[in-house]
Amino acid sequence: MPATGDTRPISNIRPTARATRLIVVNRDLQLRYTGAAVLVGTMTTALTTFFILLPLYVFKILVIPRFLPWPILLVMGLALVMNIFSVFILGLIMTNRIAGPLYALIRAMRTTGRGDFNAHLAVRSTDDLKYVVRHFNDMTASLSRMTKDDMEVVDTLIKNVNELHNRFGSEPEQQENAQVVLHLMKDLQEFKIRLNTRVEAPLKEGDDQ
Repeated sequence: MPATGDTRPISNIRPTARATRLIVVNRDLQLRYTGAAVLVGTMTTALTTFFILLPLYVFKILVIPRFLPWPILLVMGLALVMNIFSVFILGLIMTNRIAGPLYALIRAMRTTGRGDFNAHLAVRSTDDLKYVVRHFNDMTASLSRMTKDDMEVVDTLIKNVNELHNRFGSEPEQQENAQVVLHLMKDLQEFKIRLNTRVEAPLKEGDDQ
């Protein structure tokens, strides 16, 4: 997953051997749900412990002194901290399965919105949004194919307009029409260039490393 400061197009970023997978890619989203998981985990642990010890204490199977020794309190505190820490780390890892592909999908959608249909996301089997990512890739591939079909139509139009320009150019009385056709051909060529940039974005420095 590219870092936040990386301004390269998502379609041109290739994974490298030195790349590391970020655990926190959307801080607000992940911390919100991880905090909720920690709260729920702590409450369920406390309630479970309470309902297990309550009948043992009521039926005097377990005798709990009024003041617990400090080593027991220390162990209980450490257990609580380890429980919260474990739930926190696990929550970050689990939310990454949603936040990671969602972050990449937003970047790719921005790239596609700028007219670059080369955006293609890697589909990871561990991601919960893999089906959404797969359909996004299908959409961009379909847009790219339709753009290439439009380019073929434009090529045909340019060829026909060029023949028309040559025909008008050979007749002195058609010089004005020949100029109009020439401007039309230039407009078609510029339109073809714009279409070409949507499906053949050049690689930038460092993309092939």
